Amino acid sequence: MPGPSPSSNEASPTSGSLPRNVRTLGWVAFFNDTATEMSYWLLPQFLVSVLGAGPMVLGLIEGAAETMASLGRLVSGFLADRLRRRKPLAAVGYSLSWR
Repeated sequence: MPGPSPSSNEASPTSGSLPRNVRTLGWVAFFNDTATEMSYWLLPQFLVSVLGAGPMVLGLIEGAAETMASLGRLVSGFLADRLRRRKPLAAVGYSLSWR
C-alpha cells in the first residue's frame, strides 16, 4: 500500500524541488545580502563627508563592527549546538542583521 502523498510544503525525495521554507529563506537571504551590499559602501562616505570622521574613527567603527559580528557568530554557533533548534536562531539572526 503506498504511503501518504507529501503536502504542498514538503518536497518528495524524488521530485527535485526544494521545500517552501528553504526557498523562502533563500529569498530572504538574497534580499538581505543585496540591501547590505548596497548600503555597505555608502557608510564610509557618509561618515567622512557628512559627519567629518577621520580615518582613525572610521577604522575604530569598522573594527567594532567586525568584532561584534564575530562575537555574534560565536554565540549563535554555541546556542545552535546546545539548543538543537536552528530555525528560531535563523529568524532572530535575520531580524537583527545589521552590517
